[in-house]
Amino acid sequence: LLKYQDTSFMYLMAVDTNYNKKISVGHVITFLSIENSISNGFLIYDFLKGEEEYKFYWAKEGKKSLNLFTCQRNLGTIYFVSKKMIKNVAKVVLH
Repeated sequence: LLKYQDTSFMYLMAVDTNYNKKISVGHVITFLSIENSISNGFLIYDFLKGEEEYKFYWAKEGKKSLNLFTCQRNLGTIYFVSKKMIKNVAKVVLH
């Protein structure tokens, strides 16, 4: 848990949804962490980037992330970028 000014930031949390989506160990730990942050005077609890379902179970709002990158023009780079784009489009279409 990272803390800065009035915000607690959670980074790389593991949540076990195989057991029970409503009462997993990850949810208990998340609850205790948020409760601890509130009792220590933090106003914001930020799960940072990512669109995992558990983050929106606890949140009332979310912020969009934007990835911006530049690359050289060569065959290897075109292949790499195309592969990433196809993977991301497949995630959106299949989700």
